[in-house]
Amino acid sequence: MSFWLAIVIIVSVGSITEVLRQYFKRKERGSDISEQKLQELMRVLGKHEDRLSNLETVILEIDKDKKYDNL
Repeated sequence: MSFWLAIVIIVSVGSITEVLRQYFKRKERGSDISEQKLQELMRVLGKHEDRLSNLETVILEIDKDKKYDNL
């Protein structure tokens, strides 16, 4: 996986996460989604954001190590 592909994937997932978050906020105002269900969705989204952050760190570390492989 190339560095730029990883960046595109991370940004895409982050954007989709934000769109879903806004969708659920808007739907909460005009709908009868229970507060418990909304909190569960927010918890799941938070976990996914943490996982993406960890993946980004791993990918950046791999790219940094590849720079020094040719030395």
